[in-house]
Order: sequence, then structure tokens, then C-alpha cells
Amino acid sequence: MATTTADMQAIQAADQTTENVPEKPAIARENQSNTTPVVTGTPGLLENTVGRAFPSMQEMLAQPAVKKATPIIMIGILFVFLIASFMAIQEPVYRPVFPGMTDSDRQLAMETLKEGGFSPQLNRQSGQLEVDAGSYHEAKIYLASQGIPAEGSASGFEALSQSSSITTSQFMEQANYAAAVEQELAKSILRISTVKHARVHLALPQQSVFVRDRTPPKASIVITRYPGRHMDANQVNAVINLVASSVPYLSPTDVSVVDSLGNLLSDTTQESPLGLTSAQLRHKQQLEDTYRNRIYQLLGPIYGEDNVRAQVDVELDFTEVESTFETYDPNGKGEKTRSEVLSLDRMATADAEGVPGATTNQPPMDPEFDQDGRATPKSTANIGETVSSRTTRNYELDRIIRTVKDANGDVVRVSVAVAVNRFAPGEYPQPPEGIDPSDFEGPSLVEMTEPELTRVNNLVRGVVNFDVERGDQVTVVATPFDPAAELENLMPWYENILLLNAIKGIVAMIVFALIAFILVRPVAYKLLGIPLPHERKAAEQAEAMRLAAEQAAEPVLGPDGQPLPAGAVGVNADGVPVGSDGAPVIDESEIEIGEGESLEEIRAKLKPKKSSISADLLDTANTYDDKVALIRMLVQEDSGRVATVLKSMIKAS
Repeated sequence: MATTTADMQAIQAADQTTENVPEKPAIARENQSNTTPVVTGTPGLLENTVGRAFPSMQEMLAQPAVKKATPIIMIGILFVFLIASFMAIQEPVYRPVFPGMTDSDRQLAMETLKEGGFSPQLNRQSGQLEVDAGSYHEAKIYLASQGIPAEGSASGFEALSQSSSITTSQFMEQANYAAAVEQELAKSILRISTVKHARVHLALPQQSVFVRDRTPPKASIVITRYPGRHMDANQVNAVINLVASSVPYLSPTDVSVVDSLGNLLSDTTQESPLGLTSAQLRHKQQLEDTYRNRIYQLLGPIYGEDNVRAQVDVELDFTEVESTFETYDPNGKGEKTRSEVLSLDRMATADAEGVPGATTNQPPMDPEFDQDGRATPKSTANIGETVSSRTTRNYELDRIIRTVKDANGDVVRVSVAVAVNRFAPGEYPQPPEGIDPSDFEGPSLVEMTEPELTRVNNLVRGVVNFDVERGDQVTVVATPFDPAAELENLMPWYENILLLNAIKGIVAMIVFALIAFILVRPVAYKLLGIPLPHERKAAEQAEAMRLAAEQAAEPVLGPDGQPLPAGAVGVNADGVPVGSDGAPVIDESEIEIGEGESLEEIRAKLKPKKSSISADLLDTANTYDDKVALIRMLVQEDSGRVATVLKSMIKAS
């Protein structure tokens, strides 16, 4: 029996494939047609498995509508899976359970919650016992059913009924009452949205029956604010008045409010050692910040924000002066008569008559003399008549009463100091000396000159409303700046919540992309009938092999016009057929293979061919990928014989 070398290699490949791969070989062929073979690896594995298990499901999946809708369903399932995974990796929100518990109750509550199937944890900052926000109410009900917390559960005036007894002394009653008032006030302060935790301390001295001997009570409040929230002066005053109105004889000035950072919040009306209140200091700082921001806004675009530094000091006069002026006749028109009253009184008396007595006993009147010196009796016409007159005049004067109250916080003097980088970016495009213009990028660095400093000085004076009479002072200097050092991040990266959340989001996106690429993409391609990249590549390789087989079917003629052996491209000087590498080519028809010959004997007959593929390589090709690689090497080395094998396989099918 005579067999060609190509047939023998096909037998070897079929033998190894039968031993290692029970399924279809790597080179697929059509069963009922003579179409071109396509390399598909293990095609139809999913469909065959599903078809054997669920025949009706295979028919359902084969419907066009199901094929079109399946990718959308798969993407939806993947999207839901991604959301669930993202929510699973997120840290749950925890809420404190019974913040007022003692340490013993907190330990007992943690053990009880663990036994009840909850996941409690201790806050590292506050030390409070916390549970998941989703099971917050269930945890509180469960602890209440177990009688936890046993101590401190009642607060405020509720605790008075539990602690009162016949043997309680008056001092303890007063102490319990003060503690109850403190707790009630703390609860009221917690109603403010910006307050996270509050604690009230009351100093209530024993009052005397005499008013002059009474000692005023005092109060102190410690407030913890929510992160990112601020208590303004109005809210602080509201807390002060709330506490002062709840305690008898407590004045608002005797209430101190302190935050968790140690800042005194109740100093809005109290004077500092310099004689200024916090409101006045805040007004001074705001005015200085306004001037400073104006300087930065003006010089920043010219020289750069990092090349300008400015400090402003404003001296203000907070003295309150109230003056009253009264001016008479401001126009100088003189006095004016507003009213005049004239009064004339006449009174006549009767002559003396009747019995002589005191009334009639009057001396005679003095005689009157005429021009000649003769005495004449006095006329009695005016005897008994009295005349009196009065005149009252009221004068009106122009008068102006003016009350003047000077404005509080007048600017007394402004002092400004500005430092500009000596080598600030200039307005000229040429590079500095010693630098190649081709390597120069950006504006040049120009040293500040005196005219430039004068211009900056004038700009700053215009910004701060410079007044010579007021004694204002503006100083501008040019000095080299050191490069700004980067601030070190004191918080480790693994404790930065924002960074950790960003990393989790990126990881979730990567997982989603991998799942979509590895799982969804092949299924979608399969259901839509689109070949995968490796399937397209295998089809292209099969097409190339088919073309190579067709080309190999045409024999190469020698000098004598006779066909040369397969794989030969010509003859040498001795007339021996040679291949593309110049090696002699043995005619495959001259090799005799007996029926009983083994595989080793057939390999020995192939040695004169001097193939680049060793016999050991044929033995080590056990896996599917190794067999595919070996077949590719055979195709590249001798495509003619491979084409002959393909022809024989096609004819056999």
C-alpha cells in the first residue's frame, strides 16, 4: 500500500486528536455539504449542551425575537448586578443608639445586639455605640425589650420620680433638681439644627431671704456643632436667653457658651483687653479683608496671584459722640414781637361824709397858686380817682436745637504693606539673557524697577482711598519670593473617605467593563449571529488554506516539461527537485508504507526531507492549542502537502 507523506501527517494529527480531544477536532467540516471549512474551536458547545438538557429552550432561543431581546436582557441583568455590587462595597451609614448610656450599659448593649443578629460598632471619635441606619429602630426596640440601658434611661424631670424617697436629704433633692434642669435645657438646645450635642452646667447657690445678700447664679454651656455648620451670633444669643429665662435670677451676662474646640461664643458683647468687642473686631477684620481682596484683584492679573502679598491694617474709632446744639436767631434778623398786652385801671373813691370820725378826719389839701401868686382852692374834680397802667410784651426769637451722633467705626488711618516678587512675569515677550528663544515658553521674568514700583504704589493708593490728611501709609517693596511649599496631607490616604469612595467607584467600573467584555460580549455576538474576532480569524486562515490548496493543485513543471514533486519550486544543477529553501525534495509517490508499519518507521522515512519540525514536537503536541500551532507550522513549511491532505479529507467526507 503506497501512501504519500501528506496522508501520513493527516493520520498523525487525527491520532493525536483522538487521544486528547474527545469533541470535534480544531479543523471543523460540514457534515452534509462540501462548503469551505471554518476554524471555530469548539463550536456549538453551549447550544448542544442546552439542547440536550432542555430541547424546548433551544427552540425558544432560536426564535429571532428572543435573539434580539436577549442582549438587552443580559445588559439589564448585568446593570442590576453592578448596582448591587456597588451598594455592597459601600460602607453603611451608622447611627448612635442611646447616646447617654454609661460604659457598663454600652458593653452590655453591644453583646446583646451581637446575640440578636445586629452588627454594632463603636465610633472611634465619640465612643458611642452605633448600628446600621437601616436597623436603627429595630435595635432600639430590641434593647428596650431586654431592659437596656438599665441606668440613665430616664433623664430630665423623669428621673426625679425615680430618685425621690423619704430618706433623700434636702441637698440631694436640690442636686437632683439642678441635674434635671440641666438635662432639660440640653434637650431644648439640641432642637437647634446646627447643634449636634449640648451639655449645660448650672451653678445655683443657696439664696438668702434678703435681696441685697443674694448671689446671682451662673451657667456654662458646651456645644458640639455638626461638621460644616456654623452658629451665628443670633443663634448664640438665642441659646443664652433660653437658659437665662429658664433659671430664676440668672442674667444673660452670666451665661457662657463654649464650643467643642474651646472657642468662646458668648463674647459678642464683652470687651476684649484692647477695649473692643468681638463684633467690633469682626468689623475691623472684614474691612481689612475687603481692602486686601481689592489689592489682589487688581495686582493678581498683572503679576500673578503667587507674586503678590499684601497686608492691611485699619485703625477705627468706635467712640460714640452725641452732641446737642441750640441756636438763637441764626439768620440775624433781630427780635420779633410775638404778643403785647396793655392794661389801664382807674378807681374813683367817694368824698368823706357822715359822722365825723376816722374817715372824715383828713387833712386839707395843699393850696394851688396861680401865676400872680394868689392862692386858689384846689380842684376837686380828681378827688377820689386812682389810675394804674401795665404793659406786657412777648418777643419771639429764632431757635434751632440739633442733636448730632457721630458714626461708630470711623476710619482713623489705613496702613498698607505690599510685597511684589522681584522677578515677576513681565509684559515683554523676549526671554531673559542666556536662554535660547526657541526653548523659551511663557512670559519673561522681568526685574521690578523703580517706575514699576511707583506705578504699583499709585494703584494701591487708589484702591484703599488713600488720604494724606488722615495719615495713611502705603509701602510697596520688591523682593524675591521662595517657591511655595506644598502642604503635607496630614490624613493618610487610606483614611480619606473621598479618595476611598473614588477608588471603589473606579474598581466597580473596571469590574463592570470586564464582565461586559468577557461574558456579555460573546453571548451577544452569538445570539446576534456576529462572529467573534477569533472566529473571524479562523475563517480567514481557512480561506487562506483553501487558496493555498488551489494553488498547490497546479503542478510545477520542470525543464523537461514534467510535473515536479509537491513542494518543489525548481531543480538544481544536477536536475534534482528542490524546495524554496534549496533543500532536495523527495517524491512522495516513491515512499512505500506497509500496512504493518508503525508510526516510528513512518517518521524514519520522513527524515531525508530534513523538515524543520522535529519528531519530538509531534510527540509533545497534546493540547488543542499545541495541535493548532503545529498545523500552522506545517502549513507554513509545506502548504502543498497540507492542501493535498485537505483534498483527501474533503473527498472522504
